Amino acid sequence: MIRPLLGHGFGKIIEIEGRMKYAKKANTKARRKQKRMVVHKIGDRKLEQPVMITLETFSFAGILLPDNGTPVRLRGYETGRFGGIPGKAFVDIPQVATTNFHFESVFQVTKLLESGNAVQE
Repeated sequence: MIRPLLGHGFGKIIEIEGRMKYAKKANTKARRKQKRMVVHKIGDRKLEQPVMITLETFSFAGILLPDNGTPVRLRGYETGRFGGIPGKAFVDIPQVATTNFHFESVFQVTKLLESGNAVQE
């Protein structure tokens, strides 16, 4: 069963707080370019265990995510997608370096609310 990583449902607008965390080393170039965040708080609720989630922005929205390690507060919604290639597919196609077939949660940013100590609203 596919469940939202942040626990508030897919497509529900929420605010999250945490720290930017980019992968300096990763198994693929695409993974190294991903903007990720360690979420410590959702809405008014502090999490017992932080959650790492990939962030995406709309190209037309002009949202620039801050540098690695920067504290940040964002508004948006959780969505997801399937990625990778099932191992048995390589019977028919040449093997390439990839991740196994999986579902990945993504946080679609609609607004950068706070970055570092500067409020953006």
